[in-house]
Amino acid sequence: MHNFEGSELAHSYTLFVDEAGDDKVDRLRPEFPDGNSEWLCIGGYLVRADVEPDLEKRRDDLIESVGGKPGGVLHYRNLNERNRLSVVTQLATKKYPARGFVVCSFKRTMLGYENPRAAAATGGDKDCPSSNALERVA
Repeated sequence: MHNFEGSELAHSYTLFVDEAGDDKVDRLRPEFPDGNSEWLCIGGYLVRADVEPDLEKRRDDLIESVGGKPGGVLHYRNLNERNRLSVVTQLATKKYPARGFVVCSFKRTMLGYENPRAAAATGGDKDCPSSNALERVA
């Protein structure tokens, strides 16, 4: 395996990935009001490598447009409905060239499912079928 620490790899695109939800399939809502979400979503924001240096300015512009202070954290969950619409509308313009991707898994379809190959690739975690299935997609 190659050690990439301290090396600059040539690349054309960068994909930033985040998840929403959890990978647990036991005690799902609504049967368990304090249970786990029925959904696990993984989202990605794909940009050309040459615009990476502009990403902090993008974030600051968006934060300022909804009354926040530059340098802060921009988290969709913390925005009110009007500001959410404002931010996503701005992100959809040519001013912010990028592509967004989302993979959503409805965890009820995973109940009882096992994929030994995917589990082996993630260290043998059989108790994590939704994560194993999504990692297989990636």
